[in-house]
Amino acid sequence: MFKGGGFSSLKWVSNDPDVLANISEELKTVDYKHTIKDDQPVNILGIAWLPDVDKFTFTITVNENVVWTKLKDATKTVISRLLTSKTRASPVKPHSLPRLELCSALLLASLLQATFPTLIVPIFETFAWSDSEITLAWLESKPRRGKPFVGNRGAHIQELTPNVHWNFENGLKNPADCRTRGISPTTLEKCDL
Repeated sequence: MFKGGGFSSLKWVSNDPDVLANISEELKTVDYKHTIKDDQPVNILGIAWLPDVDKFTFTITVNENVVWTKLKDATKTVISRLLTSKTRASPVKPHSLPRLELCSALLLASLLQATFPTLIVPIFETFAWSDSEITLAWLESKPRRGKPFVGNRGAHIQELTPNVHWNFENGLKNPADCRTRGISPTTLEKCDL
């Protein structure tokens, strides 16, 4: 069927030798000298196949950022509302947790930059929160002191958020992290954060 559409299927793998009997060696993921171990996942394009249970699994790490507004109405009652949010899956190339948090801070800075012009009320102060002390230390230092990955992103964040107060929030108290921990809808409904 794939050949009929002009697609060439490569990297064949199976836990059944009969399936691979008519497939040439150069098209197989595992050659005749090696076999698939049932308890070892076979990774292809970020998806892991577990041969022993014949299931597929994949993991997506998510960076999530949320913009809240805090207003006082005419009676001086404080009103806090979710304004917007943005989520992005982590890059396929593995990064350290501090680097992922830096990418998350850049996503938040970009989200703030895109949101501010749409508001018709005056903004008195802006606070941004991160649960990574390393990321916050990078943002407080001169951007060009670190490696290019950190320096470039740090400089961009500083350009986008010149008047933003960056603060630390413990990850366990961070409401934006609920989504990234894989919380179920019933647990989320009862979550105090």
